[in-house]
Amino acid sequence: MYRTEPVECFQTLMLVRPDQQQIYVEQSGNPAGIPVLMCHGGPGGGSSPFQRTLFDPKRYRIILLINVAGGIPHPLRVWRTIRQQICLVIWRRSVSI
Repeated sequence: MYRTEPVECFQTLMLVRPDQQQIYVEQSGNPAGIPVLMCHGGPGGGSSPFQRTLFDPKRYRIILLINVAGGIPHPLRVWRTIRQQICLVIWRRSVSI
């Protein structure tokens, strides 16, 4: 659902993994809401404030991330690091088309 009003972040952080990979994470919406992870479409795509408006901020905890450092990240390690840093216990996979 596209919203015209902006959705502000309640947390931003830069995660640095032991392999020096950097991941920028921002959270917005409801901190106690249903977590939803928004991944952008590829190198140079990045995330934008517009992507926060695609979800109902009263219902969802919106998590956007960007792989800042070069190289190809190992997905399982990246997700584990993010989950630990933002205290996300429940993690379900959903595919959208």
